[in-house]
Amino acid sequence: MKIILKKAIKLIVADSKGLSNLRG
Repeated sequence: MKIILKKAIKLIVADSKGLSNLRG
């Protein structure tokens, strides 16, 4: 469970960073 949460968090963070970079 913890591993899945960590992966999900990493994906969300990467997504937010990617969006901010595209808009940036």
